[in-house]
Amino acid sequence: MVQRSTDHDTFTGTALAQMTLAQKLCELREDRFEITGLTQSFVDNVRVFGLGRALLFAARRARLVATRTLPARIESLRAQIDHDIAAIHDDPAASSAQEHQRGRRYVAEVQEVLQRFGEASTPHELALLRAYLQEHQLELAHERALLDRTRASTPPSDAEILARKALIPVAIVLAPIAITIAEHRLTKTWPRPAPLVPERTAATHGAVRAAHALYGVVFTGYAAVNAGLARGDRLTVARQRLQQMQPRITDATQAIGDAARALQPYVEPSRAVASAASRVDSSWTHERTEQGRTERTCRTERDSHGQTREVCSSRYVCERQDHVWRFSDHVALTGLQQLDVERRSLAGLAFDAPDASALEAEILRATSEPTASAQGARAQHELVRDLRSSPLVTVVGELGAALAPYQRTDAPPQRLQWIQREMSNPGAFPAETRLVDRRCMPGSVRDPQGFTEVRAFARPIVDADAELQLVVQNLARSRPILTALETQARALRERSEPTEEQWIALSDACTALYRLAHPRGSMAAPDAGQRVWRTAVVAAVSTLCAVIALLLWREREKKRAWR
Repeated sequence: MVQRSTDHDTFTGTALAQMTLAQKLCELREDRFEITGLTQSFVDNVRVFGLGRALLFAARRARLVATRTLPARIESLRAQIDHDIAAIHDDPAASSAQEHQRGRRYVAEVQEVLQRFGEASTPHELALLRAYLQEHQLELAHERALLDRTRASTPPSDAEILARKALIPVAIVLAPIAITIAEHRLTKTWPRPAPLVPERTAATHGAVRAAHALYGVVFTGYAAVNAGLARGDRLTVARQRLQQMQPRITDATQAIGDAARALQPYVEPSRAVASAASRVDSSWTHERTEQGRTERTCRTERDSHGQTREVCSSRYVCERQDHVWRFSDHVALTGLQQLDVERRSLAGLAFDAPDASALEAEILRATSEPTASAQGARAQHELVRDLRSSPLVTVVGELGAALAPYQRTDAPPQRLQWIQREMSNPGAFPAETRLVDRRCMPGSVRDPQGFTEVRAFARPIVDADAELQLVVQNLARSRPILTALETQARALRERSEPTEEQWIALSDACTALYRLAHPRGSMAAPDAGQRVWRTAVVAAVSTLCAVIALLLWREREKKRAWR
């Protein structure tokens, strides 16, 4: 059995027999609160105690779990509560309201509130419990103050009072500002990934050579930025990297032209077939309208002073969604006729996907060199994955998957045959379909079969063509960026002491070129917009942490005042 110490937890150094009835009641409630906070979940603690005390209970529980003393502490608290109840009933003042600070609330009423303490569920009951907790804290602070008057204590120094009341909260408030400034500075000089890109490649396809040349320019520029932003004699290394950019920019300009010529045979046929497929797709329209109502609910709440008030809230409730599908056979027939004509432009067109395996082997060969670090090896493997998924390399294969099945005019794909055969069937292609969805949930109504088949036929063709047109446009946009990069590199080489802003401008230009080569790539350095968003996110998170720190500090100061 756990023995209770006469040096009480709340009123440290005071034996239970020497306490007043009010102090014994405070002790009983504080022990009951602590055992509740240690045994129930964090969410329940927030609902009952608030965020500040819930965090304190979570930290205390983690410390007890780490030291494997949580079961012993809980058992000790249960023994203390039993001892408190027995001592309160034996106290002569328990039958009198004179010494009880609350005046009207007797021992039995306190025990009844504590018995219902962990069972609150409605907002009204939680509000009453929070009011009870606040009143208990005030009473506990008052009893602490009365106890401190009767014992000798060293008053805090002026420096401690100043640090406690001014310096500590000011430091907590200034912390997010300092973190945000440091993050902004760090993001501007973010380490750029600079994997080794071979100067020459055995690849024969123009698109693969263009991807290789563009990556070579980008990562050589990143390597120059890394060296230029470093301290010491790294400026010489940065100028060497800038010198290496000149032939890479020349190769990239030539490779872009080769890639554009390699993709040119696919541009017009893809656009024509995609236009016909898009017309077939537009033969179906889908409209959705929603009807709902606003519900207003009111409830009566009672505050800590016994006054009642009415609290009302409103919420929107969806009652039904009306779906209307309409099909135009004239538009579909026109699109199918156009498709029959445009499909002839695909005859004889070979969708030979670029083979990047030789270039991947050359890139990975650099990781086997003795001088290659583990970080460099990881960057090389990321570069290989990036190259394999670059639209420059994958776009022809995606076009082949979408358009090659329609090259044969004598044997069209089964989905197209089904559309042509069933288009006159009103069961699969009704002129109008209306459905009512009373669940108001996505996917709760089924689209007409003709609508689903047309979308499955047309969307891959349209998406593949859009990807090809974007690649061709990005190749054209890369030329002026390469010219600007050449000008920036020459200016940085000629300057004796380039500024940080000039290196960042070079990095942003390399990032813009990388985004054109691979819009969905993951190896680009952050550009100006991403730096702003990153700094904003860090500012919001650090501010939230500062608010939590202030709440914890206030709880600590309250606890210090109670003692």
